[in-house]
Amino acid sequence: MREVSSHNFGLLIAYVIPGLTALLGVSYFSETVEAWLAGPLQGGPTVGGFLYITLAAVGAGVTVSTVRWAVVDTIHHATGIERPSWDFARLQHHFDAYDRLEQNHYKYYQWYGGMVIALLFLELCRLAARGLSGVALLDIGVLLLVVVFFVGSRDTLAKFYGRVSNLLGTDENSSKDLQGATSVPLLRFLQSQLGKGRTIDRFVSIAKLKDGSPQRPGDQTSGITNPNDNSIDARASSNCFPTNCDRAVRLDK
Repeated sequence: MREVSSHNFGLLIAYVIPGLTALLGVSYFSETVEAWLAGPLQGGPTVGGFLYITLAAVGAGVTVSTVRWAVVDTIHHATGIERPSWDFARLQHHFDAYDRLEQNHYKYYQWYGGMVIALLFLELCRLAARGLSGVALLDIGVLLLVVVFFVGSRDTLAKFYGRVSNLLGTDENSSKDLQGATSVPLLRFLQSQLGKGRTIDRFVSIAKLKDGSPQRPGDQTSGITNPNDNSIDARASSNCFPTNCDRAVRLDK
């Protein structure tokens, strides 16, 4: 038998124990399952009985986990615990840390949430088999355990979401970082051009010349030669396009 490690211990508490709890509820209506569970107590454990119980517990545990996802997860997400959208592009560089967080938080969440479903199922089977007249202190204790496990599941899920978000970041933060990274070169370019004496009006005028839009008379935006201005200074100081420079040369002639 393999030694108990963090990985198989997580699988044990996440699936096997909730599955066994659910099988205990099934045993109220199935003599076969009751014989599986009572076999080790009566004649000692057997290989066949251990195999049947293990496979049945794993199957029941996976079913309980599915119901937990549909019920408990939905309740937590609807009552304040937001499910983040992580940036899994960073997972390769932080895989060991992510695996540690999963084993130390999410597996316990699966256990807490699975036990909520399994204990409720056990209690319903018990009440259905014995009736409401059979309510005892044991039933009250089971319901208290359900409350405790529900509170524990909420705490572990919130911690898991928060710490993985700190580790991997979220897609929203990545998109903001990308926008900031692309906007910085543009701002530096505009600052360099403004430092040379150019203005935003010059870029607007250049865009109008490129589009072929008519230029308004008296528009003497810096760097763009006005056809109505025949002064030498205006032509000499222009940093114009070839078409506008040709126009300035013709006016000089």
